[in-house]
Amino acid sequence: MTEGRRTEDCVALGSWGVEWHDRETFESSFVYPPDGGTYDIPLGCLTSVDTPNLFAAGRTADGDRQAGASLRVMGTAFATGQAAGVAGACHARAGVLKPQKFARCSPARGALLDPADMSAPVTVI
Repeated sequence: MTEGRRTEDCVALGSWGVEWHDRETFESSFVYPPDGGTYDIPLGCLTSVDTPNLFAAGRTADGDRQAGASLRVMGTAFATGQAAGVAGACHARAGVLKPQKFARCSPARGALLDPADMSAPVTVI
């Protein structure tokens, strides 16, 4: 997330940074995504290792502790929830999930998978 790498199996975009609350020192920190942009959430973060038709979203998506500190927020949970639903539907229809099929199916249902497709940020005064 903090490096802003792009992935071929991107199923959602996240834009919330790593919000960290240390249990021992009670200090908090926040690291923004690079250039205030987005980061890719790959299909692998939502896919069960041993159950091919089970997909996770929001706080149950897979990632290290820093990724979890970013994935857990509501906006990102909505994006991964939609992606998990589309992945489940694609799997149910085809009997197997093919990432290239997901890439065609998800944007048709309103998902933004390319940061260039996002509208300009809104400034609230």
